[in-house]
Amino acid sequence: MNIEDIQAPEWANKGHTAINCRVKFAEFDEFLPFTACPNDFEEHGRRIYSELESGKYGPVAPFIVTDKMVEDLRNQKLAEISNWRDVQENANIIFELGNRRWDGGKASQERLAPVVMAASAGKLPEGFFWTDADNHDVPVNFAFLQQLEAAMMQAMVIHGFRIHERQRQMKSEVALLTDVNAIAEYPVG
Repeated sequence: MNIEDIQAPEWANKGHTAINCRVKFAEFDEFLPFTACPNDFEEHGRRIYSELESGKYGPVAPFIVTDKMVEDLRNQKLAEISNWRDVQENANIIFELGNRRWDGGKASQERLAPVVMAASAGKLPEGFFWTDADNHDVPVNFAFLQQLEAAMMQAMVIHGFRIHERQRQMKSEVALLTDVNAIAEYPVG
């Protein structure tokens, strides 16, 4: 690509690993936005970075963090926290009932609900069992299935509330951050 001119070079980040600018390539009528990097896949990208860094097209303006950048990054981190919450809420959990560990969560709840319904109508097959979290087959009856369903719901409520509390805490902490690095490096989870 033939470069005719470059305008408005400015550092794209604090680490000075990329430079934003506007490039007039001979093949195009207008200046095009371009981000140059020293390790660009294309040779012309590496060359543009080198020429800009050397000052060939004037000084590279400093990177300036704007309020919009902080707000955009904060919103991105809040979305990451919401995604974490969604994953956690849909994850399987283990809970205890009757000296055994049982699988819980939305998928387990969906599997158990029709079994409880069938048991309430006396329609369980002879020798019916439910498998615990340690992969042991446990013979069950309607009364136990009701207990299992109630215990699973309770475990899910407790688990869900912990997730809710944690995501609220993280969102509150992120809302108070003003430094882009602190926002970007905030650990979600």
